[in-house]
Amino acid sequence: MLLHTMSVAINKRQIAKNALFLYVRTFFVIILMLLSSRILLKALGTEDFGLYNLVGSIVAMFTSLRVVFASATQRFLNYEKANNNVQTLSNIFTISKRLHGGLSLIFLIITEALGIWMLHSYLNIPDGKLTDSYIVLQCSIFSAIAMLMTVPYDAVIISNEKFNAYACFAILECLLQLGAAFIIIIIPGNKLVWYSILILMIALLVRFVNMLYCRLSFIECRHKGYFDKATFKDMSKFAGWNFLGNFALSIYNEGINMVLNIFGGVLANAARAISSQVIKGLSSISDRMSTAFAPQATQQYAIGELDRFHELIFLSTKLINYIYLLMAIPIALFTPLVLDIWLGEVPIHSVEFTRAILLYGLARSIHSPLDLCFKCYGDLKKYQIIEICCLLPALPIAYILLKVGLPLYWAILAMAITNFINDIAIAILAKYQWHFRVEEFVISVIIPIISILVSCAVIAYPTLLFISNTYLQIVIIIVAIILTIFLFGLSAKERKKILTIVKR
Repeated sequence: MLLHTMSVAINKRQIAKNALFLYVRTFFVIILMLLSSRILLKALGTEDFGLYNLVGSIVAMFTSLRVVFASATQRFLNYEKANNNVQTLSNIFTISKRLHGGLSLIFLIITEALGIWMLHSYLNIPDGKLTDSYIVLQCSIFSAIAMLMTVPYDAVIISNEKFNAYACFAILECLLQLGAAFIIIIIPGNKLVWYSILILMIALLVRFVNMLYCRLSFIECRHKGYFDKATFKDMSKFAGWNFLGNFALSIYNEGINMVLNIFGGVLANAARAISSQVIKGLSSISDRMSTAFAPQATQQYAIGELDRFHELIFLSTKLINYIYLLMAIPIALFTPLVLDIWLGEVPIHSVEFTRAILLYGLARSIHSPLDLCFKCYGDLKKYQIIEICCLLPALPIAYILLKVGLPLYWAILAMAITNFINDIAIAILAKYQWHFRVEEFVISVIIPIISILVSCAVIAYPTLLFISNTYLQIVIIIVAIILTIFLFGLSAKERKKILTIVKR
Protein backbone atom coordinates (compact mmCIF):
# COMPACT_ATOMS: atom_id res chain seq x y z
CA MET A 1 0.00 0.00 0.00
CA LEU A 2 1.45 3.32 -1.07
CA LEU A 3 1.76 5.99 1.58
CA HIS A 4 2.30 9.72 1.40
CA THR A 5 5.84 10.88 1.97
CA MET A 6 4.81 14.37 3.00
CA SER A 7 3.78 15.20 6.54
CA VAL A 8 0.16 15.69 7.48
CA ALA A 9 -0.39 18.00 10.42
CA ILE A 10 -2.44 16.82 13.37
CA ASN A 11 -5.75 18.67 13.24
CA LYS A 12 -6.41 19.14 16.95
CA ARG A 13 -9.42 21.34 16.24
CA GLN A 14 -10.98 18.48 14.27
CA ILE A 15 -10.17 16.01 17.07
CA ALA A 16 -11.85 18.34 19.56
CA LYS A 17 -14.87 18.68 17.27
CA ASN A 18 -15.06 14.91 16.84
CA ALA A 19 -14.86 14.41 20.61
CA LEU A 20 -17.59 17.01 21.19
CA PHE A 21 -20.04 15.22 18.90
CA LEU A 22 -19.16 11.88 20.46
CA TYR A 23 -19.70 13.20 23.98
CA VAL A 24 -23.04 14.72 23.03
CA ARG A 25 -23.92 11.31 21.60
CA THR A 26 -22.69 9.51 24.70
CA PHE A 27 -24.50 11.85 27.10
CA PHE A 28 -27.87 11.22 25.46
CA VAL A 29 -27.18 7.49 24.99
CA ILE A 30 -26.35 7.05 28.68
CA ILE A 31 -29.40 9.00 29.87
CA LEU A 32 -31.68 7.03 27.56
CA MET A 33 -30.00 3.75 28.50
CA LEU A 34 -30.44 4.42 32.22
CA LEU A 35 -34.11 5.30 31.73
CA SER A 36 -34.69 2.20 29.60
CA SER A 37 -33.05 -0.08 32.18
CA ARG A 38 -35.13 1.35 35.02
CA ILE A 39 -38.37 0.98 33.04
CA LEU A 40 -37.48 -2.52 31.81
CA LEU A 41 -36.64 -3.74 35.30
CA LYS A 42 -40.03 -2.58 36.57
CA ALA A 43 -41.98 -3.80 33.52
CA LEU A 44 -40.37 -7.24 33.21
CA GLY A 45 -39.53 -7.92 36.84
CA THR A 46 -36.15 -9.10 38.12
CA GLU A 47 -36.53 -12.68 36.88
CA ASP A 48 -37.50 -11.85 33.26
CA PHE A 49 -34.97 -9.01 33.19
CA GLY A 50 -32.24 -11.45 34.17
CA LEU A 51 -33.54 -14.05 31.70
CA TYR A 52 -33.50 -11.54 28.82
CA ASN A 53 -29.89 -10.61 29.54
CA LEU A 54 -28.86 -14.26 30.01
CA VAL A 55 -30.28 -15.34 26.64
CA GLY A 56 -28.90 -12.20 25.00
CA SER A 57 -25.47 -13.08 26.30
CA ILE A 58 -25.56 -16.35 24.31
CA VAL A 59 -25.76 -14.27 21.14
CA ALA A 60 -23.32 -11.68 22.48
CA MET A 61 -20.77 -14.46 23.02
CA PHE A 62 -20.62 -14.83 19.24
CA THR A 63 -21.11 -11.21 18.20
CA SER A 64 -17.35 -10.82 18.07
CA LEU A 65 -18.12 -11.96 14.53
CA ARG A 66 -19.88 -8.65 13.91
CA VAL A 67 -16.76 -6.65 14.80
CA VAL A 68 -14.31 -8.98 13.09
CA PHE A 69 -14.01 -6.81 10.01
CA ALA A 70 -15.19 -3.54 11.56
CA SER A 71 -11.69 -2.62 12.71
CA ALA A 72 -10.23 -3.90 9.44
CA THR A 73 -12.64 -1.81 7.36
CA GLN A 74 -12.03 1.35 9.36
CA ARG A 75 -8.25 0.86 9.44
CA PHE A 76 -7.99 0.35 5.67
CA LEU A 77 -10.34 3.26 4.97
CA ASN A 78 -8.29 5.55 7.24
CA TYR A 79 -5.09 4.51 5.46
CA GLU A 80 -6.56 5.26 2.05
CA LYS A 81 -7.99 8.59 3.24
CA ALA A 82 -4.36 9.77 3.40
CA ASN A 83 -4.03 8.77 -0.29
CA ASN A 84 -7.52 10.06 -1.26
CA ASN A 85 -8.07 7.27 -3.78
CA VAL A 86 -11.82 6.97 -4.38
CA GLN A 87 -11.60 3.73 -6.35
CA THR A 88 -9.58 2.00 -3.63
CA LEU A 89 -11.99 3.28 -0.95
CA SER A 90 -14.90 1.87 -2.96
CA ASN A 91 -13.10 -1.47 -3.33
CA ILE A 92 -12.55 -1.68 0.44
CA PHE A 93 -16.21 -0.86 1.11
CA THR A 94 -17.40 -3.45 -1.43
CA ILE A 95 -15.16 -6.15 0.04
CA SER A 96 -16.34 -5.26 3.53
CA LYS A 97 -20.01 -5.62 2.58
CA ARG A 98 -19.39 -9.04 1.04
CA LEU A 99 -17.39 -10.21 4.03
CA HIS A 100 -20.11 -9.12 6.43
CA GLY A 101 -22.73 -10.91 4.34
CA GLY A 102 -20.69 -14.12 4.64
CA LEU A 103 -20.16 -13.54 8.34
CA SER A 104 -23.89 -13.08 8.86
CA LEU A 105 -24.48 -16.58 7.46
CA ILE A 106 -21.74 -18.07 9.68
CA PHE A 107 -23.14 -16.19 12.67
CA LEU A 108 -26.65 -17.52 12.00
CA ILE A 109 -25.49 -21.16 11.82
CA ILE A 110 -23.32 -20.99 14.95
CA THR A 111 -25.83 -19.16 17.17
CA GLU A 112 -28.81 -21.28 16.07
CA ALA A 113 -26.99 -24.55 16.78
CA LEU A 114 -25.14 -23.69 19.98
CA GLY A 115 -27.74 -21.26 21.34
CA ILE A 116 -30.56 -23.80 21.28
CA TRP A 117 -28.29 -26.49 22.75
CA MET A 118 -27.25 -24.22 25.64
CA LEU A 119 -30.86 -23.24 26.38
CA HIS A 120 -32.04 -26.84 26.40
CA SER A 121 -29.29 -28.62 28.28
CA TYR A 122 -26.88 -26.23 29.97
CA LEU A 123 -28.40 -23.04 31.39
CA ASN A 124 -30.49 -22.58 34.51
CA ILE A 125 -33.82 -21.45 32.93
CA PRO A 126 -36.84 -20.91 35.26
CA ASP A 127 -39.78 -23.31 34.88
CA GLY A 128 -42.23 -22.32 32.14
CA LYS A 129 -39.80 -19.89 30.48
CA LEU A 130 -38.14 -22.17 27.92
CA THR A 131 -40.46 -21.16 25.03
CA ASP A 132 -39.97 -17.48 25.84
CA SER A 133 -36.23 -18.09 25.84
CA TYR A 134 -36.38 -19.58 22.33
CA ILE A 135 -38.24 -16.52 21.01
CA VAL A 136 -35.83 -14.11 22.71
CA LEU A 137 -32.91 -16.06 21.22
CA GLN A 138 -34.30 -15.82 17.67
CA CYS A 139 -35.00 -12.09 17.95
CA SER A 140 -31.54 -11.50 19.43
CA ILE A 141 -29.85 -13.45 16.60
CA PHE A 142 -31.55 -11.46 13.83
CA SER A 143 -31.04 -8.16 15.66
CA ALA A 144 -27.32 -8.98 15.81
CA ILE A 145 -27.29 -9.80 12.08
CA ALA A 146 -28.88 -6.42 11.30
CA MET A 147 -26.16 -4.71 13.36
CA LEU A 148 -23.49 -6.85 11.69
CA MET A 149 -24.60 -5.66 8.25
CA THR A 150 -24.48 -2.04 9.47
CA VAL A 151 -20.77 -2.22 10.42
CA PRO A 152 -19.34 -1.27 6.97
CA TYR A 153 -21.49 1.86 6.94
CA ASP A 154 -20.42 2.82 10.48
CA ALA A 155 -16.80 2.41 9.40
CA VAL A 156 -17.34 4.78 6.45
CA ILE A 157 -18.96 7.40 8.70
CA ILE A 158 -16.10 7.28 11.23
CA SER A 159 -13.34 7.29 8.60
CA ASN A 160 -14.94 10.40 7.07
CA GLU A 161 -15.08 11.92 10.60
CA LYS A 162 -18.81 12.64 10.32
CA PHE A 163 -19.31 12.19 14.03
CA ASN A 164 -22.40 14.40 14.08
CA ALA A 165 -24.24 11.81 11.96
CA TYR A 166 -22.73 8.97 13.99
CA ALA A 167 -24.09 10.62 17.14
CA CYS A 168 -27.55 11.14 15.65
CA PHE A 169 -27.94 7.48 14.65
CA ALA A 170 -26.99 6.29 18.14
CA ILE A 171 -29.40 8.72 19.79
CA LEU A 172 -32.18 7.68 17.40
CA GLU A 173 -31.63 4.01 18.25
CA CYS A 174 -31.70 4.67 21.99
CA LEU A 175 -34.84 6.81 21.69
CA LEU A 176 -36.57 3.98 19.86
CA GLN A 177 -35.42 1.47 22.50
CA LEU A 178 -36.74 3.76 25.24
CA GLY A 179 -40.03 3.92 23.34
CA ALA A 180 -40.09 0.11 23.24
CA ALA A 181 -39.62 0.01 27.02
CA PHE A 182 -42.61 2.34 27.49
CA ILE A 183 -44.74 0.32 25.05
CA ILE A 184 -44.33 -2.96 26.94
CA ILE A 185 -45.68 -1.28 30.09
CA ILE A 186 -49.09 -0.87 28.44
CA ILE A 187 -49.08 -3.71 25.91
CA PRO A 188 -51.03 -6.86 26.92
CA GLY A 189 -49.59 -10.37 26.73
CA ASN A 190 -46.07 -11.63 27.21
CA LYS A 191 -43.97 -8.50 27.77
CA LEU A 192 -40.64 -10.31 27.42
CA VAL A 193 -41.53 -11.62 23.96
CA TRP A 194 -42.99 -8.32 22.77
CA TYR A 195 -39.89 -6.42 23.87
CA SER A 196 -37.62 -8.80 21.97
CA ILE A 197 -39.71 -8.33 18.79
CA LEU A 198 -39.64 -4.53 19.14
CA ILE A 199 -35.85 -4.53 19.54
CA LEU A 200 -35.54 -6.58 16.34
CA MET A 201 -37.73 -4.09 14.43
CA ILE A 202 -35.61 -1.19 15.73
CA ALA A 203 -32.37 -2.88 14.60
CA LEU A 204 -33.77 -3.33 11.07
CA LEU A 205 -34.94 0.29 10.89
CA VAL A 206 -31.60 1.71 12.07
CA ARG A 207 -29.76 -0.45 9.55
CA PHE A 208 -31.91 0.93 6.70
CA VAL A 209 -31.54 4.59 7.74
CA ASN A 210 -27.78 4.19 8.18
CA MET A 211 -27.40 2.64 4.73
CA LEU A 212 -29.52 5.37 3.09
CA TYR A 213 -27.48 8.18 4.67
CA CYS A 214 -24.15 6.67 3.57
CA ARG A 215 -25.29 6.15 -0.01
CA LEU A 216 -26.46 9.76 -0.23
CA SER A 217 -23.41 11.27 1.52
CA PHE A 218 -20.25 9.35 0.53
CA ILE A 219 -19.03 8.67 -2.98
CA GLU A 220 -17.28 5.43 -1.94
CA CYS A 221 -20.72 4.00 -1.09
CA ARG A 222 -22.14 4.96 -4.51
CA HIS A 223 -19.06 4.40 -6.68
CA LYS A 224 -18.82 0.92 -8.16
CA GLY A 225 -16.17 -1.02 -6.27
CA TYR A 226 -14.28 -4.08 -7.44
CA PHE A 227 -13.35 -7.25 -5.61
CA ASP A 228 -9.59 -6.74 -5.40
CA LYS A 229 -7.91 -10.00 -4.36
CA ALA A 230 -4.84 -8.34 -2.83
CA THR A 231 -6.96 -6.02 -0.66
CA PHE A 232 -9.23 -8.91 0.27
CA LYS A 233 -6.21 -10.95 1.35
CA ASP A 234 -4.82 -8.08 3.46
CA MET A 235 -8.18 -7.38 5.11
CA SER A 236 -8.84 -11.06 5.74
CA LYS A 237 -5.43 -11.62 7.33
CA PHE A 238 -5.82 -8.55 9.54
CA ALA A 239 -9.40 -9.40 10.49
CA GLY A 240 -8.73 -13.12 10.95
CA TRP A 241 -6.36 -12.51 13.84
CA ASN A 242 -8.61 -9.71 15.08
CA PHE A 243 -11.43 -12.26 15.18
CA LEU A 244 -9.52 -14.59 17.49
CA GLY A 245 -8.84 -11.82 20.01
CA ASN A 246 -12.41 -10.49 19.85
CA PHE A 247 -13.82 -13.98 20.13
CA ALA A 248 -11.70 -14.63 23.23
CA LEU A 249 -12.83 -11.33 24.74
CA SER A 250 -16.46 -12.12 23.96
CA ILE A 251 -16.33 -15.64 25.44
CA TYR A 252 -14.51 -14.28 28.48
CA ASN A 253 -16.95 -11.37 28.90
CA GLU A 254 -20.25 -13.10 28.22
CA GLY A 255 -19.15 -16.48 29.56
CA ILE A 256 -19.07 -14.94 33.03
CA ASN A 257 -22.85 -14.68 32.67
CA MET A 258 -23.02 -18.44 32.26
CA VAL A 259 -20.80 -19.04 35.30
CA LEU A 260 -22.92 -16.67 37.40
CA ASN A 261 -26.09 -18.39 36.18
CA ILE A 262 -24.79 -21.78 37.37
CA PHE A 263 -24.10 -20.51 40.91
CA GLY A 264 -26.65 -17.70 41.28
CA GLY A 265 -29.47 -18.27 38.77
CA VAL A 266 -31.20 -15.51 36.79
CA LEU A 267 -31.11 -13.16 39.81
CA ALA A 268 -27.31 -13.08 39.50
CA ASN A 269 -27.76 -12.40 35.77
CA ALA A 270 -30.02 -9.45 36.57
CA ALA A 271 -27.36 -7.98 38.88
CA ARG A 272 -24.69 -8.61 36.26
CA ALA A 273 -26.88 -6.79 33.68
CA ILE A 274 -27.12 -3.77 35.98
CA SER A 275 -23.36 -3.63 36.57
CA SER A 276 -22.77 -4.10 32.83
CA GLN A 277 -24.98 -1.09 32.09
CA VAL A 278 -22.87 0.98 34.48
CA ILE A 279 -19.57 -0.03 32.90
CA LYS A 280 -20.95 0.38 29.37
CA GLY A 281 -21.96 3.91 30.24
CA LEU A 282 -18.60 4.82 31.75
CA SER A 283 -16.60 3.07 29.04
CA SER A 284 -18.61 4.69 26.28
CA ILE A 285 -17.71 8.11 27.69
CA SER A 286 -13.99 7.40 28.02
CA ASP A 287 -13.73 5.35 24.80
CA ARG A 288 -15.24 8.17 22.73
CA MET A 289 -11.91 9.92 23.17
CA SER A 290 -10.15 6.96 21.55
CA THR A 291 -12.65 6.98 18.68
CA ALA A 292 -12.08 10.70 18.13
CA PHE A 293 -8.29 10.21 18.00
CA ALA A 294 -8.33 7.02 15.87
CA PRO A 295 -8.65 8.46 12.32
CA GLN A 296 -5.80 10.94 12.70
CA ALA A 297 -3.60 8.57 14.71
CA THR A 298 -3.94 5.97 11.95
CA GLN A 299 -3.11 8.54 9.27
CA GLN A 300 -0.04 9.75 11.19
CA TYR A 301 1.21 6.17 11.44
CA ALA A 302 0.44 5.57 7.76
CA ILE A 303 2.71 8.44 6.64
CA GLY A 304 5.50 7.48 9.06
CA GLU A 305 5.10 10.36 11.57
CA LEU A 306 5.84 8.17 14.60
CA ASP A 307 6.57 11.05 17.01
CA ARG A 308 3.16 12.55 16.33
CA PHE A 309 1.59 9.11 16.46
CA HIS A 310 3.02 8.44 19.95
CA GLU A 311 1.98 11.94 21.03
CA LEU A 312 -1.63 11.16 20.11
CA ILE A 313 -1.57 7.71 21.75
CA PHE A 314 -0.13 9.00 25.04
CA LEU A 315 -2.50 11.98 25.13
CA SER A 316 -5.57 9.88 24.36
CA THR A 317 -4.62 7.30 27.03
CA LYS A 318 -4.30 9.99 29.68
CA LEU A 319 -7.57 11.66 28.77
CA ILE A 320 -9.46 8.36 28.55
CA ASN A 321 -8.33 7.30 32.01
CA TYR A 322 -8.79 10.70 33.66
CA ILE A 323 -12.34 10.93 32.38
CA TYR A 324 -12.99 7.38 33.56
CA LEU A 325 -11.57 8.01 37.05
CA LEU A 326 -13.55 11.21 37.43
CA MET A 327 -16.74 9.17 37.05
CA ALA A 328 -15.75 5.79 38.46
CA ILE A 329 -14.33 6.90 41.84
CA PRO A 330 -17.53 8.66 43.05
CA ILE A 331 -19.67 5.76 41.80
CA ALA A 332 -17.47 3.24 43.63
CA LEU A 333 -17.70 5.23 46.88
CA PHE A 334 -21.46 5.86 46.66
CA THR A 335 -22.70 2.78 44.78
CA PRO A 336 -25.80 2.08 46.95
CA LEU A 337 -26.98 5.69 46.58
CA VAL A 338 -26.35 5.75 42.82
CA LEU A 339 -28.20 2.48 42.18
CA ASP A 340 -31.09 3.47 44.45
CA ILE A 341 -31.57 6.81 42.63
CA TRP A 342 -31.30 5.08 39.25
CA LEU A 343 -33.38 1.93 39.78
CA GLY A 344 -35.52 2.50 42.84
CA GLU A 345 -35.58 -1.25 43.52
CA VAL A 346 -32.00 -2.59 43.43
CA PRO A 347 -31.58 -6.32 42.56
CA ILE A 348 -29.54 -8.45 44.95
CA HIS A 349 -25.74 -8.53 44.32
CA SER A 350 -25.90 -5.34 42.20
CA VAL A 351 -23.82 -3.16 44.58
CA GLU A 352 -20.86 -5.55 44.90
CA PHE A 353 -21.01 -6.45 41.17
CA THR A 354 -20.89 -2.77 40.22
CA ARG A 355 -17.90 -2.02 42.45
CA ALA A 356 -16.02 -5.05 41.12
CA ILE A 357 -16.70 -4.20 37.49
CA LEU A 358 -15.37 -0.65 37.94
CA LEU A 359 -11.92 -2.17 38.48
CA TYR A 360 -12.36 -4.15 35.26
CA GLY A 361 -13.29 -0.90 33.48
CA LEU A 362 -10.02 0.72 34.54
CA ALA A 363 -8.05 -2.12 32.94
CA ARG A 364 -10.04 -1.75 29.71
CA SER A 365 -9.41 2.02 29.67
CA ILE A 366 -5.67 1.36 29.60
CA HIS A 367 -6.12 -1.34 26.98
CA SER A 368 -8.06 0.72 24.41
CA PRO A 369 -5.18 2.94 23.13
CA LEU A 370 -2.78 -0.03 23.11
CA ASP A 371 -5.27 -1.90 20.94
CA LEU A 372 -5.29 1.05 18.50
CA CYS A 373 -1.49 0.89 18.30
CA PHE A 374 -1.47 -2.74 17.18
CA LYS A 375 -4.24 -2.14 14.64
CA CYS A 376 -2.23 0.71 13.15
CA TYR A 377 0.83 -1.54 13.07
CA GLY A 378 -1.21 -4.19 11.25
CA ASP A 379 0.48 -7.41 12.43
CA LEU A 380 -1.97 -8.85 14.95
CA LYS A 381 -0.81 -12.46 15.23
CA LYS A 382 1.31 -12.32 18.40
CA TYR A 383 -0.91 -9.64 19.92
CA GLN A 384 -4.07 -11.74 19.61
CA ILE A 385 -2.32 -14.92 20.81
CA ILE A 386 -1.36 -13.03 23.99
CA GLU A 387 -4.95 -11.75 24.34
CA ILE A 388 -6.30 -15.30 24.12
CA CYS A 389 -3.76 -16.69 26.60
CA CYS A 390 -4.40 -13.91 29.13
CA LEU A 391 -8.17 -13.51 28.89
CA LEU A 392 -9.64 -17.00 28.50
CA PRO A 393 -8.28 -18.33 31.84
CA ALA A 394 -10.67 -15.90 33.57
CA LEU A 395 -13.57 -18.33 33.03
CA PRO A 396 -12.09 -21.45 34.67
CA ILE A 397 -10.58 -19.24 37.40
CA ALA A 398 -14.00 -17.68 38.09
CA TYR A 399 -15.65 -21.13 38.15
CA ILE A 400 -13.07 -22.47 40.62
CA LEU A 401 -13.37 -19.39 42.87
CA LEU A 402 -17.16 -19.73 43.09
CA LYS A 403 -16.98 -23.51 43.42
CA VAL A 404 -14.83 -23.20 46.56
CA GLY A 405 -17.42 -20.87 48.09
CA LEU A 406 -16.19 -17.32 47.42
CA PRO A 407 -18.84 -14.61 46.84
CA LEU A 408 -20.23 -14.19 43.31
CA TYR A 409 -18.47 -10.88 42.69
CA TRP A 410 -15.13 -12.74 42.63
CA ALA A 411 -16.05 -13.90 39.12
CA ILE A 412 -15.91 -10.27 37.98
CA LEU A 413 -12.71 -9.60 39.94
CA ALA A 414 -11.14 -12.50 38.01
CA MET A 415 -11.97 -10.61 34.81
CA ALA A 416 -10.29 -7.47 36.12
CA ILE A 417 -7.10 -9.26 37.24
CA THR A 418 -6.63 -11.09 33.94
CA ASN A 419 -7.19 -7.83 32.08
CA PHE A 420 -4.42 -6.03 34.00
CA ILE A 421 -2.07 -8.95 33.26
CA ASN A 422 -3.04 -8.69 29.60
CA ASP A 423 -2.26 -4.93 29.53
CA ILE A 424 1.24 -5.55 30.86
CA ALA A 425 1.88 -8.38 28.39
CA ILE A 426 0.79 -6.49 25.26
CA ALA A 427 2.72 -3.35 26.29
CA ILE A 428 5.90 -5.45 26.53
CA LEU A 429 5.11 -7.04 23.15
CA ALA A 430 4.61 -3.60 21.60
CA LYS A 431 8.06 -2.53 22.80
CA TYR A 432 9.85 -5.46 21.16
CA GLN A 433 7.65 -5.77 18.08
CA TRP A 434 7.55 -2.17 16.86
CA HIS A 435 9.51 -0.10 19.39
CA PHE A 436 6.62 1.27 21.42
CA ARG A 437 8.01 3.66 24.04
CA VAL A 438 7.00 1.67 27.11
CA GLU A 439 9.24 3.55 29.58
CA GLU A 440 7.85 6.90 28.44
CA PHE A 441 4.33 5.43 28.55
CA VAL A 442 4.80 4.29 32.16
CA ILE A 443 6.31 7.61 33.30
CA SER A 444 3.93 9.95 31.51
CA VAL A 445 0.70 7.90 31.73
CA ILE A 446 0.68 4.98 34.21
CA ILE A 447 2.45 6.64 37.15
CA PRO A 448 0.16 9.71 37.05
CA ILE A 449 -2.89 7.40 37.02
CA ILE A 450 -1.60 5.52 40.08
CA SER A 451 -0.81 8.85 41.80
CA ILE A 452 -4.35 10.04 41.24
CA LEU A 453 -5.82 6.80 42.66
CA VAL A 454 -3.62 6.97 45.78
CA SER A 455 -4.29 10.69 46.33
CA CYS A 456 -8.04 10.23 45.98
CA ALA A 457 -8.00 7.36 48.48
CA VAL A 458 -6.13 9.54 50.99
CA ILE A 459 -8.63 12.37 50.52
CA ALA A 460 -11.76 10.20 50.44
CA TYR A 461 -11.13 8.40 53.74
CA PRO A 462 -11.26 11.43 56.09
CA THR A 463 -14.03 13.00 53.99
CA LEU A 464 -16.29 9.98 54.48
CA LEU A 465 -15.26 9.64 58.13
CA PHE A 466 -15.74 13.22 59.38
CA ILE A 467 -18.38 14.73 57.07
CA SER A 468 -21.89 13.38 57.50
CA ASN A 469 -23.70 15.11 54.61
CA THR A 470 -23.58 12.72 51.63
CA TYR A 471 -23.97 15.36 48.92
CA LEU A 472 -21.21 17.50 50.46
CA GLN A 473 -19.00 14.39 50.49
CA ILE A 474 -19.66 13.90 46.76
CA VAL A 475 -18.81 17.52 45.92
CA ILE A 476 -15.57 17.46 47.95
CA ILE A 477 -14.42 14.19 46.39
CA ILE A 478 -15.18 15.29 42.81
CA VAL A 479 -13.35 18.61 43.34
CA ALA A 480 -10.42 16.69 44.87
CA ILE A 481 -10.25 14.37 41.84
CA ILE A 482 -10.23 17.32 39.42
CA LEU A 483 -7.49 19.11 41.37
CA THR A 484 -5.45 15.91 41.67
CA ILE A 485 -5.67 15.32 37.92
CA PHE A 486 -4.65 18.93 37.27
CA LEU A 487 -1.69 18.86 39.67
CA PHE A 488 -0.39 15.29 39.29
CA GLY A 489 -1.91 14.01 36.07
CA LEU A 490 -0.84 16.73 33.66
CA SER A 491 2.59 17.97 32.63
CA ALA A 492 3.59 21.59 33.22
CA LYS A 493 3.09 22.26 29.50
CA GLU A 494 -0.42 20.75 29.57
CA ARG A 495 -1.35 22.74 32.70
CA LYS A 496 -0.14 25.95 31.06
CA LYS A 497 -2.30 25.28 28.00
CA ILE A 498 -5.38 24.68 30.13
CA LEU A 499 -4.81 27.88 32.16
CA THR A 500 -4.39 29.84 28.94
CA ILE A 501 -7.70 28.48 27.61
CA VAL A 502 -9.46 29.35 30.90
CA LYS A 503 -8.08 32.91 30.84
CA ARG A 504 -9.26 33.41 27.29
